[in-house]
Amino acid sequence: MNIYVLANFKIVNMNYIEDDDTTFTQLVAKNTHDNMGAVDESSHNMTSTDSINFLTKKFGSVSSFYNFKGETKGEDVSSIDGFARIKKLRSALAALDKGGWERSYHQRCFHEQFLNSVVKVLFKTDQPGHFERSYPRLLELNNWESIRQEILISTPRRFGKTISVCLFVSALLYSCPNLEVSIYSTCKRISCKLLRNCTRFLQIICDILRVPSLTYIKQTSDEVEIQGTESKRDTRRLNSYPSKVQFPHIYFDLIQTPRATQFACPL
Repeated sequence: MNIYVLANFKIVNMNYIEDDDTTFTQLVAKNTHDNMGAVDESSHNMTSTDSINFLTKKFGSVSSFYNFKGETKGEDVSSIDGFARIKKLRSALAALDKGGWERSYHQRCFHEQFLNSVVKVLFKTDQPGHFERSYPRLLELNNWESIRQEILISTPRRFGKTISVCLFVSALLYSCPNLEVSIYSTCKRISCKLLRNCTRFLQIICDILRVPSLTYIKQTSDEVEIQGTESKRDTRRLNSYPSKVQFPHIYFDLIQTPRATQFACPL
């Protein structure tokens, strides 16, 4: 069982404007609550020039500040970080337990190892170096000895491997932005069933947590593309493909030679 988690790492440059406490205090002191409802950009009799410049840089315009509609430039970036996404993923798995798909002991162990292997992906939109600085805290909070990005699980049949993969992938799609997951199955029938299960579990998560359902941008028999919630460019894709491994035919010819019997094995 192999799970490949592919993600597009994008570093977003953000221009931070430091809060000027003096300017902000001056602004609040000079403006009463009565004239906060309608503010004209051309008339600010009770607002200093420094206050106007501060609000224009911070929120795009003075009216946007009063209406709580700050303008964002460039790509929308959410303030959620990797630790919040870990909590969101765990809450999604707990929602599946409540939604009629309570996991067994071994499936919980599988998911803990899956989370350990993909935890770095949950930090990909954070500031550069945040994952490295958070590494000791991650080990302590999750009771991990180390973080490995590869995992191999081998169990007998009827151990819950397929369902556990679907449960975890649906929780990962719910919590991680800009994500692409590819699952390879033994045949077309199983790959289609895996995809249906993942979309079904994703809807169960939204219903149990009482959040709006995610919007599907594209949905076919082997892939789905979902619009994420963290930004306008947050798209999450799930691919489920059949992968039939075949070995080349090997035949042996018995060749009699004077010295010894040799085997020829053409491939």
